[in-house]
Amino acid sequence: MINALLETDNFKNIEIYNHEINISIKRCGFETKLIVNSEEQVTHEPHPDSLKAIQKGVRQGLKWNQTLVLVEADSAKEIAEKLNVSDRYVCQCIRLAYLSPDNIKRVFKGDIPIDMTLTKLKQGFPLDWEKQETLFRTS
Repeated sequence: MINALLETDNFKNIEIYNHEINISIKRCGFETKLIVNSEEQVTHEPHPDSLKAIQKGVRQGLKWNQTLVLVEADSAKEIAEKLNVSDRYVCQCIRLAYLSPDNIKRVFKGDIPIDMTLTKLKQGFPLDWEKQETLFRTS
C-alpha cells in the first residue's frame, strides 16, 4: 500500500530518510519510562519522587537511629507507636543509617543510580561500605 502511494506523481521526487533510534523501557521509581539511547545522552538522573523518598528515608533513619543511641526511645516499636507508623518501616529506615558516609552524601546530592528506589534499599544492602560502592555506582 505504501509503495503504491509513493509511486504516484505527488510522491515520486520525495527522498525517504530512514533513521534508527535505540530505545528501551525502564522502571524509574513509580513510573515506567521510554528511554531514548542516543550518543548525546550522557547522564541520567533518578526520578525526582524516588530521590525525595530515599532522602526522606535516610533522614528519618539517621534521626531514629540517634534516638535509639541516645536512649530517647527504648525500641523501634516505641518510635513507631509515637509516630503512628509501622515498626517494620522504622526498622527499614534505621537500617539506612548504616549506609557509608560517602553514600549518604551521594543521596543528598542526588548522585544515585537512575534505577535506585527506596523499595530497593529497604530490601537490603551490604553493610560493608566497600561492597556498597557497587550499589551506588552511577556510571
